[in-house]
Amino acid sequence: MTNNARRRNNEKLTLINGLIFILMVVISTSTLAKNEQSIFDLMHYQEVLDLTIETDLTFLKENRRSEAYQKANIQFLDKNKDEQNWDLKIRLRGNFRRINCENIPPLKWKFKKSDLEKAGLNVFNDMKLVTTCIEEKIPAKTALMKEYLAYRLYNSFTENSFRVQLLRLTYKDSSTGKKLKSWGFLIEDLAQLRDRINAEKVENTLGLTVGQFDQEALKMTSIFEYFIGNADWDLKIAKNVKVVQKNGKLIPIPYDFDFSGFVNAPYSIPNPDYGLASVQERVYLGAPTDIGFLHSTLLIFYGKKDEFKKTIKKFKYLDSVSKNESIAYLNSFFEDLENIKIRKKQVQVADITK
Repeated sequence: MTNNARRRNNEKLTLINGLIFILMVVISTSTLAKNEQSIFDLMHYQEVLDLTIETDLTFLKENRRSEAYQKANIQFLDKNKDEQNWDLKIRLRGNFRRINCENIPPLKWKFKKSDLEKAGLNVFNDMKLVTTCIEEKIPAKTALMKEYLAYRLYNSFTENSFRVQLLRLTYKDSSTGKKLKSWGFLIEDLAQLRDRINAEKVENTLGLTVGQFDQEALKMTSIFEYFIGNADWDLKIAKNVKVVQKNGKLIPIPYDFDFSGFVNAPYSIPNPDYGLASVQERVYLGAPTDIGFLHSTLLIFYGKKDEFKKTIKKFKYLDSVSKNESIAYLNSFFEDLENIKIRKKQVQVADITK
């Protein structure tokens, strides 16, 4: 073999070894990224987490329209019983609840990505906190627990859903030193949800058409919203629904269920756009072209009927009266599956119970 040939072989070996090394680094980095926990995961290890949050509550309550972030601190114990102490920024969020809630308004939490990285966590740093809305403790707690359950019920259908973490909260007002006990729950960061289900971000949700959506996912979302009696969502304007892209198709991710008949919050009102007499009256708001194809999706719901009842009965943070009301409301969905009420007319579908 000539010197030139040896040199070319050595160059090829060097190139191949370099590519193998880069590939191993990429695979290793990808594996580590998947194995790392997020700050949400750090809290998401038991059904209820005790958490203390300190911030200027007086400013929050008196400046309902402010979009400004303010300093806050949270403390909780992780699954190893080690104390976690985190500085973060919070701000008010939402539309109706941020203005009308008598208690602590809903909040958005934002952690420093550099702090998360130092702790060996993923950089998914945004979370939403859902809070009790009214001052009357029992109705406030009941509404919050039912909304939390709505998220959990949807989790049982599909991974294309927000995970939630129930919190037993102690608020400490940094401006007065006063403490307040309450309940709340955290909603998973949308970026983490996308990463978890291998979906991509959708930059513009205006002008989307029904044909762009994964049809099974669209039917699942639409029937679930009908199942819990939620008329407070709109796919056309992405109201109370996030949209991600997976395998070239759009996936709707529903959220905010407090105006649903299942939750039946004391402050909720029926949607005037559909002539509803009560928030507990159902109306199907999915794409009209879906109506002829609902049978398979309805079968899935029918198959989970007993599971829903067990989930509600086992949930110890609702009283027995509220549990029975919740089960009765969901049963009313199953009692009239032959007719789906779409806006102002009835559409007949196949009887799945036969």
